Amino acid sequence: MLYRPNSSWTWTFLVSLLLEAGILITLETVIYANFMAALSPKGEKSSSFRVPSTSFSMMIFGFVYQLLLAYDTLAKHSTPQVIGLCLYSLTLCIYNVLQYGELMDSVAVTIDMAAISIDTYRYNQKAVIVVAVITVVFTVWLSLVAYKLYGEFAWVAFHQVDADLDMRRRFVYFQLFITLLKFDAFFFLGQLVQVTIMAADFLPRLFYTNLVVIPAVSILLITTGIMVRHEKRLGTMVCLTLHLALLGFHLFLFALFYQPATFRVFYPLRRILTFFGIIVGLLSVCTIGMTALCFRQFGQGLKPYVSDSRKARMLGDTFELAQRGYSHVPDIP
Repeated sequence: MLYRPNSSWTWTFLVSLLLEAGILITLETVIYANFMAALSPKGEKSSSFRVPSTSFSMMIFGFVYQLLLAYDTLAKHSTPQVIGLCLYSLTLCIYNVLQYGELMDSVAVTIDMAAISIDTYRYNQKAVIVVAVITVVFTVWLSLVAYKLYGEFAWVAFHQVDADLDMRRRFVYFQLFITLLKFDAFFFLGQLVQVTIMAADFLPRLFYTNLVVIPAVSILLITTGIMVRHEKRLGTMVCLTLHLALLGFHLFLFALFYQPATFRVFYPLRRILTFFGIIVGLLSVCTIGMTALCFRQFGQGLKPYVSDSRKARMLGDTFELAQRGYSHVPDIP
């Protein structure tokens, strides 16, 4: 059954995100369409030509993913994801600020190549500033709404495991682990997609390698969540090993941004790629650490509360009833 917001703050949060996504996706589409319509074939010879396409793709992906995460957060009353969404919104805000510099530099290069007019530069400059300002305003507003949601959802996290404090602590670690995987999906894939777009036609080996790595990363993140949820020791150890390899691959990509042989390809998007690279590195390390921590908790009684067991479903029914103001009557043996 689909989730439907049931309080003023949950409705405010969801509607605010829908409004932000609608406004900014529309503005990004206008900026991109204006740039592409004004660009002559001369501009396609430079890697700067790919900056608008990369930024446009990332913003669409970013806001659509934000809506999916918001719906999941509200449906599951997850306090870690509420905090995570605030940080996620902040990263989108920083991305838009960095996007201003990257887009203006790319348009300036195409002007020097006589591939675009100065009027397009001025129009895009104003439009990107508007996008950045709107993102900042919505980030501040969503943080205030999220603060109210945190208080509304906090009791759910506390009562979701009817056990001692140690069990509650294990459950919180598991929630943090799952939240990390959900945000990993955007930043890991986002970084790979941006590198792939920039490398197309310039670094064919890297381009085709990333085409293989992107679906592999998606499968790895999903599999890691399943292995830990069901406490599969061997599967979790394999996933940990693959996450270490993925961290190495991300470090390899980060080094490519500043290698003399490849610097020219990634230079037009250097600020954004560096920003994403730092976040991806931190998330990767945190994911490895949380996976190892959850692995240590295997066999300590948490599995029934996080797997698809009858006990977990009964707990879910209990909290749904409690939220609506009813008490749960236990079954008579």
